Amino acid sequence: MKNCKSCGQQISAELLKQKAKQKSDRIKQARRDAKANGEQVGAVRKYDRETIKVLLTEGYSYREISKILGCSTNVVSDTKKEMSL
Repeated sequence: MKNCKSCGQQISAELLKQKAKQKSDRIKQARRDAKANGEQVGAVRKYDRETIKVLLTEGYSYREISKILGCSTNVVSDTKKEMSL
């Protein structure tokens, strides 16, 4: 009986993994379709990246920019990385 029980558990675990992968694939495809149709995918950016770029080129530090705009230093850092690309 122990063998049958473990077989059943193994099969149900495999089914759960398979269903999770199918759901993940559906979500990924829906996001690709939305992006292809020009829809916003992901979080909406709240801060003006152009203003951050201007302040960076003027020599302001990450902390100064974050205080001026009320954003995190990570937002400033991410914008700086985008500028280098």
